[in-house]
Amino acid sequence: GNSTCAVTTSGEAWCWGDNDNGNLGDGSTTDRPLATQMRTPSGQPLRGVRGVSVGGYHTCVWMADATA
Repeated sequence: GNSTCAVTTSGEAWCWGDNDNGNLGDGSTTDRPLATQMRTPSGQPLRGVRGVSVGGYHTCVWMADATA
């Protein structure tokens, strides 16, 4: 796809690029040329991320509590 994500050492996920399907996880469908923090459905910053996988129309995160 045309987006990517990174996980910080403090366990936050930041994504940038095309966001046509909301795959950046920031609660919008706005394309982001700069990194934006992934958020929970309630709008809070997503914390406790261990890994991230980005696909053409989705992004999945692996959480510290072993959930995805």
